[in-house]
Amino acid sequence: MQDCDYVSFLNMSRLFKRSNGILKDFINQWNNLTVFDGDFWDCLERCIAERINKLRSREALNSLTTGSKE
Repeated sequence: MQDCDYVSFLNMSRLFKRSNGILKDFINQWNNLTVFDGDFWDCLERCIAERINKLRSREALNSLTTGSKE
């Protein structure tokens, strides 16, 4: 999808707002221009990377507290 296709982005953002999890979090942050600088795809990439880092941190903490390597 091209960045200049505003109607498609608007329609997609409406769908994301109705979802749960990372897509809903992302669209709320993207709509708040003070949170992210950059275009739609850069913002989505940063949001996904942030979620991956949180999950890795949880996994590491779980491993330390339970002795599990999973």
